Amino acid sequence: MAMDTSCRIGPIAYKIARSDYGTRLSRILTASPGIVILTILWTVVAWLSERFIPYFRSELNPLGSYGWLTRTVITGFFWSILMVLWGSFSRKYPEYEIEIMPDRIIKRWHDGSGTICREDVAHLREARILSRVQGFYLTSKYYRLFVPAGHLRYAEIKRRIEDWIRAADRTFVAGDIDTARLVREERDSR
Repeated sequence: MAMDTSCRIGPIAYKIARSDYGTRLSRILTASPGIVILTILWTVVAWLSERFIPYFRSELNPLGSYGWLTRTVITGFFWSILMVLWGSFSRKYPEYEIEIMPDRIIKRWHDGSGTICREDVAHLREARILSRVQGFYLTSKYYRLFVPAGHLRYAEIKRRIEDWIRAADRTFVAGDIDTARLVREERDSR
């Protein structure tokens, strides 16, 4: 017999692993538009600097010549690859566990833990790079929680946290949350 977990009252735990952030190759491919943008930016800045600052003028390759353009674009391309790859590999992808409880969210990592209470939540925001969803952030006064879109249960985690935030508006009873009443009301409304 299958167990219905939609009305579960107890805490629900999810593990965020390094593999949820994607492979190194997928992170590099995600960063490839950044390489193009940085190369174009480098070329524009090089053109402006050679045009208006005499120190940067070259007599070997005059401004706008084929040699100047080739040198500038190749240099910009290599610098942008270096910057984008450095950013892709130097970023830390932490492993942690999220436990969603009726009145708080607990984030546990290898050397500590943090509690996010409903009244401390600042906002919930989806992170996108070039219209591709990377995950979502839950920001509170003291902690920032990121759930990557590569997690197998991403939609479920997002829905539960959104419901957890919405429940804060409906369930305060003398400063405490009446979880059983909330669950009954949601079940009866279906």
